Amino acid sequence: MNDTPAKNTSPDTSEQTKTKKPGSTRTRVLTAVVAFSLLIPYFYFLSDTIFLPIFSAACSVAAAFELMRCIGVHKNLAVAVPTYLFAAALPICTRISDIQTNYLGFTFVAGFIYVFYLLSCVVFSPTRLKIEDITLLAVMIVYTTFGMSSVVLVRDIKHGQYLFWLIFMSAWMTDAGGYFIGRLLGRRKLCEHISSKKTVEGALGGVLFSIVTFVVYALVIGAIFNLRPNYPFIIVLSVAVAVVSQLGDLIASLVKRHYGAKDFGKMLPGHGGIMDRFDSIFAVAPFIFLICSHVGTIYAFFFSSPISFTFFN
Repeated sequence: MNDTPAKNTSPDTSEQTKTKKPGSTRTRVLTAVVAFSLLIPYFYFLSDTIFLPIFSAACSVAAAFELMRCIGVHKNLAVAVPTYLFAAALPICTRISDIQTNYLGFTFVAGFIYVFYLLSCVVFSPTRLKIEDITLLAVMIVYTTFGMSSVVLVRDIKHGQYLFWLIFMSAWMTDAGGYFIGRLLGRRKLCEHISSKKTVEGALGGVLFSIVTFVVYALVIGAIFNLRPNYPFIIVLSVAVAVVSQLGDLIASLVKRHYGAKDFGKMLPGHGGIMDRFDSIFAVAPFIFLICSHVGTIYAFFFSSPISFTFFN
């Protein structure tokens, strides 16, 4: 029997748009402070060890469970077990030396096999699995797993020990800017068919918070490690990251609304589940990896300038 929840493509219900309880913001902030307090020491001392791939794999698996539960296929072992394996394997394999030299090829093969397997399951079980559900699951699992793998990949590039912090700081500060500025000044709806709470003013607030985060972080890192930040590039990158971050948030919200879910989970009080809290990171991490690992080539190709277009000169 298919236990897929009834689909709902309409905007947020009246219950979801009610004013939040007074303690909701306090709970949200408290959870964020506790999470940062726990993660910062581990990231600082252990980011170059197996801890970071394991952390990324754990988040990837948790996101996979929340996605499957939202879609309604989490009890189907033929779908769930391979999904968990795929979600765990890609982040872990980022630092396996035999695979690392050809990681792009490895991920392509693994992704193709996973997607092909899921679609084959629909062929042999059409009454229990719907093609639209499995197709969406395959796309979202590849998307989220590549996102968490990119966290490790950013850490391992040049200056990655500084850059990978920005994945979390930029995504979450953009979200904070959108949340607080939106509550304070929000008037014009941004994407009402997805979320009635997101506003244009909140989106601009997210961009502002992202710029401030990038500039302040560059100042601190530059002063501590005697590095010379390239501020024009940093500001441009911060704006682009803010846009990507908010699109990642909206993509996850679109999936929730399609299946009539308010949140993906309840693991993080005030925030929801891993998918709710990491939705921006899934988009930001690959974007920062692509930019920071290849921007020199891109800049040389489009412009003729002696300036080194990297994060730190």
